[in-house]
Amino acid sequence: MYFFGALILTITSCSSNDNDSETAILPKTIKFSKPNDPSENTTSTITYNGNKLVSVTDAENRTDFAYEGNVIVKAVTYDITAGKSDKKEEKSFLYTNGKLTSTLYARNFTSQYPFGQYKGRFVYSYNADGTVTKESYSINAQTSIESKNDYLEVYTFENGNLIKLVATDTGSGLSSVRASLYEYDSKNNPF
Repeated sequence: MYFFGALILTITSCSSNDNDSETAILPKTIKFSKPNDPSENTTSTITYNGNKLVSVTDAENRTDFAYEGNVIVKAVTYDITAGKSDKKEEKSFLYTNGKLTSTLYARNFTSQYPFGQYKGRFVYSYNADGTVTKESYSINAQTSIESKNDYLEVYTFENGNLIKLVATDTGSGLSSVRASLYEYDSKNNPF
């Protein structure tokens, strides 16, 4: 859920706003509650510099964001439990003509894998019908050889909002398709 929220934030953060008179809603705290499992409840604190996202911190993690101009180009997540500040994940975002075209990520930083044990890349294509296709690739941490995964996502947007996500997985000789539909009211929302 956290990754999906960051992805949507990333995709929408690279679009320009032609209406500068619109007031931005910048939440400072987000709480997730699970009534059936209160031990899973989380509270995240969000820090900004003006209207730019600087960091998101919860009890276990802190994610710091870096910009070039008005787009996020890097997000680094640290494990902050028990006074630590160990890097958990690093994502770099590449843009072409103001649109997100690629995300490079690395996870599980250790002394054996100082550049991350799990590495990969997402490639975004903007289709003629207005949808966005996301392809995923795995990168071998030791050889740096990249291989395409059997997983594909297609996003459909309307008025700047994600309204449909279709995920197709053809790995393991099986094929599965999952479709998610999203609805919105007319109220402003930071996401």
